[in-house]
Amino acid sequence: MSRFHCISRQTVFYLCSMVMSSAAAFGSDDTAVARPESAGVEVQFDAVVSASQIINAEVHDADGEMLGTVADVVIDTEFGELAFIAVRNTKKVAKVDNVFFLTPNIVKSWNDDDGLRVKATQQQIQQRRAKAKTLQPSLVFAGKLAALYERFDAKPYWPADRAQDMRLNLVSIDEMDGRLVRDVDRHKFARVDDVLLTPDQNWKVAYLSLRDLAAVSDAKQRVAIPLAAFVRDSQSAGLRLEISAESELLKETFAIGDWPKEINRGWIEFVHVKYGKATLDGLQEAADDEETSNEKFDDK
Repeated sequence: MSRFHCISRQTVFYLCSMVMSSAAAFGSDDTAVARPESAGVEVQFDAVVSASQIINAEVHDADGEMLGTVADVVIDTEFGELAFIAVRNTKKVAKVDNVFFLTPNIVKSWNDDDGLRVKATQQQIQQRRAKAKTLQPSLVFAGKLAALYERFDAKPYWPADRAQDMRLNLVSIDEMDGRLVRDVDRHKFARVDDVLLTPDQNWKVAYLSLRDLAAVSDAKQRVAIPLAAFVRDSQSAGLRLEISAESELLKETFAIGDWPKEINRGWIEFVHVKYGKATLDGLQEAADDEETSNEKFDDK
C-alpha cells in the first residue's frame, strides 16, 4: 500500500459542528456484529475491501451524482471499527469546506469501478455538513464524534457510558500504512501493508495485511492477522505480536489482491486463549509490557 498524500499525518481534519436538519433518516445499522464466544467459532466475511482501494475512489450520492473522492479512512483501533470516511469535495462552491465526513452506516455499496455509493442525496448531506472547528483523528473526543453520528442517524459503536470528553483512539489509514510490527522478543519483523474492512458488518476492520521485512523472493506475499491479535506497543508507535517471528501462524500467506474472506482458525484461538477476547475487536492494551511479553502462545 503506497503512502497516501491526500491527507497527511499532519493534516488537520475538519470535523464539524453540524447544522440541524429535518431530512429523512438514513437508517442506523443495528445489525449485531458476530463476536465469537469460543475458539471454535469461525469468522468469515461475505466480502472484504482494501482501505487502499477506497482512497481516492469516487463517492456518489443516492441519485448517482458525484460528491467527491475519498480523502482518507479513519478507524478506531480500540474497538476495531471504521469511525468515519473523509471525502474531498470536488465541487468548487464558495464557503463550503473542502473536506467533509460520512459515517459508515450511510455507505450503501462499494464497487471497484464506480467507488462508493451512499444512501443520501447531495442536498441531505449538505444539510448535515460539518464546518468550523478543526480536529486531528488522534484528538477526537467521543462527544464530537457522537454529534457527527447523530446527524447521520448512526448508532455509536463505543459504550454509552463513555465520557463525552474522552479521547477516542482514531487513526487514519495513512498513519497505519508502514507501521512497524515487533514479535514477542521485540524484534522488528514486519510492517502493516493494508487494512481490510468488511462491508457486511458496517465496515468493521476485518484484519490487517502484513508484509515481512525479510521477504525478498516472496515480496508479494502477505499475512492476514486480526486487529485483536496485536498489542499496542507502549514503547513505540508500532504494534506487537506476542508470538515468535518464526511462528507457524505467520507462515500462512496470500498474494496481494487475493484477500482472504475468513480468519485463520489459529488466530481465533490465539486471541481467545491469550486475551479472552472476540476476534473482531480492537488492539490489546498491555498494562505491563514485560509481564505480557513473557507469556508466549504455543501454536505448535
